[in-house]
Order: sequence, then structure tokens, then C-alpha cells
Amino acid sequence: MDLKTLAGIVFGAVVSLVTTALVERTRWKRALGQEGNQILRESYVDYLAALAQSHEGIRVASLRVYGGIDERTAAIMEAFSGSDLYQQRFRLTMLAPPRVVELGVHALRQGRRMRDLLVEGAGLDSAPFRDAQTNFYEAVQAASDEMRGSLDIAPLGFMPMGWPSDRPPADPLHGGGR
Repeated sequence: MDLKTLAGIVFGAVVSLVTTALVERTRWKRALGQEGNQILRESYVDYLAALAQSHEGIRVASLRVYGGIDERTAAIMEAFSGSDLYQQRFRLTMLAPPRVVELGVHALRQGRRMRDLLVEGAGLDSAPFRDAQTNFYEAVQAASDEMRGSLDIAPLGFMPMGWPSDRPPADPLHGGGR
């Protein structure tokens, strides 16, 4: 076998090995990206679920009859903190893009504002609470839309948790308002 043939075989083997390595690296990066997207998606879902749980928890706690104001306050505070929202916020801050974190934290703060109003004695039908609730819904929508955008999913275009009573949603099935 002459030297040119041997060099051609070695060159072909090297090209084959390099090509295989590049293909495998590309597959690995794609799989890693898909896994990262799935983890991020789960983090978003968990955070939005914790926001919803905190909202519903404080609403339900505020409706119960208590022996005193301290009992009511404790129940509302427990309902909010028991939602796992703070833990989910830290998970979000470690995984999500800065704008998602900013909007997610804003939604949490709007939830705390509702909680504080209920602790201060506001009712669910009071104007301050309803305004705070509307702000919360809008903040959750903004966070949800940004989360969806970071995953290349189209925004919902409506408030996923509820609507202010003075602005009911459009009926998507019939094209008009309710």
C-alpha cells in the first residue's frame, strides 16, 4: 500500500470521526435544550399555580367566621404563605429570564397587597380589594404572557385567573362580549 492511499484512509477516518462527534454534540445540545425548556415550563406552571392557590386561599379564609380578628388575620396569612409561593418564586429567579422574574415578582406583590387589605379588614366586595384583585389579575396575565413568550408559545390574550366584573371577557366562541 502506498503512502497516498494510507493518508487518504486516515484522512477519511478523521473526517468521519469529527463528523460523528459534531452530530452527537448537536443531538446532545438539542436534548439538553429540550430538557431545559421542560424544566422551565414546569417552573412557570408551578409558579402560576401557587399564585392561584394563594389567591383562592386568602379569599376562602376571609369568608370564614372567626372568634376574633387575630384568628382571621392568622388564617389569611397562613393561606397565603401555605401556597408555596415564596419557594416557587426562588425557583423562578434561578431559571427564568430577568423580565419573567420581574413580572412574576410583581404578581406576587399584587397578591400580597390583596392579602394585606383582607388582613386590614377589607371585604371581598370592597372597592379597594376589587381594585387590588384587578391589578393582581393583570399582573398574572402579564407574567403568564411573558412566560409563554420565553417558551415561544403565543400569549393567551386574556386574564387566565379571572376578570374584573366591569370588564367581562370577550366570548371567544361567538366573537363578542358577554
